[in-house]
Amino acid sequence: MNNNKYDFDYIKQNTSIREVLGYYGIEIGQVKKVMIYCPFHEDRSPSMSIDTEKNLFYCHGCNAKGSVIDLVMQMEGLNFPEACKKLGDRYNANMSIGQFVRKKPIEKRKPEKRYLVSDKDSEIYNKLNEITSLTDQGYRYLTKERGFSEATIERYGIHSLNDGNTIYRALRGLYSKDELSEAGLLNCRGGFIFNNAGILIPFRMNDEIVYYGYRNYNIGHGRKYICLKDKAKHYFVGDIDQKQAYVFEGVLDAMSFYQLFGSGNIIACGGVGGADNDKMLSYLGQFGCRTDLRFIYLLDNDKAGQAKVKELQEKGDKAYILSDWVKETKCCLEVSGMKDWNEVLVKGGGISEGAKMRRCEGAI
Repeated sequence: MNNNKYDFDYIKQNTSIREVLGYYGIEIGQVKKVMIYCPFHEDRSPSMSIDTEKNLFYCHGCNAKGSVIDLVMQMEGLNFPEACKKLGDRYNANMSIGQFVRKKPIEKRKPEKRYLVSDKDSEIYNKLNEITSLTDQGYRYLTKERGFSEATIERYGIHSLNDGNTIYRALRGLYSKDELSEAGLLNCRGGFIFNNAGILIPFRMNDEIVYYGYRNYNIGHGRKYICLKDKAKHYFVGDIDQKQAYVFEGVLDAMSFYQLFGSGNIIACGGVGGADNDKMLSYLGQFGCRTDLRFIYLLDNDKAGQAKVKELQEKGDKAYILSDWVKETKCCLEVSGMKDWNEVLVKGGGISEGAKMRRCEGAI
């Protein structure tokens, strides 16, 4: 090894990725390979694989990958020589401080998420839709608790599950475990991911199901929302037939807006993190959809929503919390104390209130 510079091959081979992760507060124990929550993107289930023998990492969600040097670069926003110096000083104290140039430095920019769905995944998602239906419990939940009409439920093809094991057995009669796992339908233990009673929401693009959202009835048992494992989280997109689309945090809010106002130009971004023009246009573009849209953000009236609205407004975007949009459009709807659009639908009287709302001046 040349003592006048950092030998990056030596660093990559001899610096323990376990120790580096521990330095950043991520403990993985004495294992050779493990899956962890990715520190570089919003992760609902562990998507980053760690190989402690090769000192490598790879995220199946955002495609971040590399050696311990790459890990430090992305964790701290350092360039390649800076990361080498940090590792050399921290983990290899006997190495001298020097300079070195890498021919092809790694870009700091995260790669664009890829959303296109394989033919097999699409086949499985459509088969899941075929073998499920809307159960009595699901119908009661959607109509009584969420205020949706039968027409809205049918329009967006919402189904429900009471017994996930029965559906899983039906799928296993048609597909292998590997195929179901690749489609994101199995959890880390190999079980069916939708194992609690809840509603099943298909996300469609170009008349094909490309993703599923799932909402448990009883949030006291497991997580409220369940996402497909190791799959990039999709946007829920309605019938975009105009140059203007309304963007909501959740699917139920987007569908509530449709029922209230009769506008199908809706997008659900899955939380404030997805409320971003570039991200949504990239998503739509990958499916060959129009990308000349103007977005109007109608976010939840809570701390996260208020902060995101302020951020979007500072960039020049049209963004509102519930009460501000109602006030600006002179919409004849009382929303005092309400957090989101589904609450408006439930307390505002459902579809009959919608007929009234469509007559409001400038509402849509």
